[in-house]
Amino acid sequence: MLSPTIPPAAGPSLPPARPPTLQPTLPPELRRADELDRSRPGLPSGHAQLDAELPGGGWTLGGLNEILVELPGALEWRLLAPALVERRQPLLLINPPHTPHLPGLGARPLLWITPETPQQVLWTTEQAIRAGDGGAVLAWLPALRDARPEQIRRLQAHALASRVPIFLFRPQAAAGQPSAAPLRVQLRAREPWQLDAHLLKRRGPAHEGWLSLDATPPQLAPLLTPRMRAARLPARPTPTLPHHALARPAAHVAHT
Repeated sequence: MLSPTIPPAAGPSLPPARPPTLQPTLPPELRRADELDRSRPGLPSGHAQLDAELPGGGWTLGGLNEILVELPGALEWRLLAPALVERRQPLLLINPPHTPHLPGLGARPLLWITPETPQQVLWTTEQAIRAGDGGAVLAWLPALRDARPEQIRRLQAHALASRVPIFLFRPQAAAGQPSAAPLRVQLRAREPWQLDAHLLKRRGPAHEGWLSLDATPPQLAPLLTPRMRAARLPARPTPTLPHHALARPAAHVAHT
């Protein structure tokens, strides 16, 4: 008589094996929305904290760098001095509000142009961008009514072919106006020797908050006493950061 066959005891069931997840490789001209654009190297700003937040690790080359300031003629020089000092070719200044402090810029020639009308400022800036020569182009644009979005778009179209860093300086009120510039930076004075910078627009995720940057002129740093460094600016209202376009609430219309 044959004994019945006893099946082996069933062991714990294992989940089905999943194929390994592969991170898709994107071509250099594409990036994810939460990543900075690293496809084009930038011009180092001289501020490590700022370079870490700038696409390409520095100021944009082949596009406009738009700097928004409260009062033109002071903060922009402190922001750009570390990068401009390294430029060996002449700097082109268009419509600067004050006479530049030449010792702070090093021993290099400056081309200083003062157009008479807003239209001439824009025309001169366009010609300088198209020429694509020199160490850098710095242009203080006219009021908002004279520098409309379509005119900024025209300057950006010419800047695409330029390898010279181009900086446009505009009032803080321009933050509420659309701009074709790929990089827009808001500036404010934090302390006598520091700047606050907010990246209003960049090729990458939206930037939150402000960066605190040391803006002590190198020639002045050895002369500053601890008391001078501890000085404080008078209180002033904080500029309001515009909301991201996708998070901006819809306008309400009152009905009568």
